[in-house]
Amino acid sequence: MQKNIIVFDIETDLDTSAVCHALRLGPHNEQVAREHVGEEFPKLPFHKIICIGRVEAFFDDNAWRVAHIACDHAGDMGEAEMLSRFDERVVQLKPALIGYNIKGFDMPVIRHRSMINHVTMKGLSARKYFARYFDEAEDLCDILANYDARGKVTLDLLTRLLGLPGKPDDVDGSKLTPLVRAGEFDKIASYCEQDAVLEYLVWLRYQLYLGNLSPHGYQESVRRLDRYIQFQKPRLTHLCAPLASPPIDQKLFNAGQPETSDRPS
Repeated sequence: MQKNIIVFDIETDLDTSAVCHALRLGPHNEQVAREHVGEEFPKLPFHKIICIGRVEAFFDDNAWRVAHIACDHAGDMGEAEMLSRFDERVVQLKPALIGYNIKGFDMPVIRHRSMINHVTMKGLSARKYFARYFDEAEDLCDILANYDARGKVTLDLLTRLLGLPGKPDDVDGSKLTPLVRAGEFDKIASYCEQDAVLEYLVWLRYQLYLGNLSPHGYQESVRRLDRYIQFQKPRLTHLCAPLASPPIDQKLFNAGQPETSDRPS
């Protein structure tokens, strides 16, 4: 089992300068660029990264322990520095990368934007994170839909179905432009961190399903997350137990496991 993981999420806004330049719309004009794109989902290279949120965790004593929850954002640094800092963590930890729709969005956006910003990503390029049939990067959206677009659901819907808090009603990841214009990067970062934590909780539940975590290991992993949030990230306390850690029947977990017997063979 991989000993280190980074669960990550990015938030983006339209790179209006790139739109004007690449599509030959003339000198940079934000209004012209946004009107040209309209309501269509922008091509991936046009998504400028405004924050990268991450949960770093490691496996310890049959459960997962959160080491760090953080979010670098455009209020503190430029896009190139955000990308470099993320890759530095990948180089140091050599983790499995976990997320929701990361292979369809987050990872290709990171690769495009790294190239646009002339950023070397040694950590991401050193392992098979972008390969289709390797598990160095786990896209929960793809995995849980069995790689069938018809089976995909939103993270908000999935977390609510699992008894976890859904996304906040006052922020929509697809409509962050007003917050960017207002310079409310802390609010965007909080939203991004929340997504990363929710994705971590979904991943823990999936590990329970796989049998990689016992019921005790799962609940201990959630308790450790709760303790970290209470002491380090109090603004995320609404994500803590009891919603995240419902009781588990050990008999249900043992169903289908090989039975042991005291009878002589």
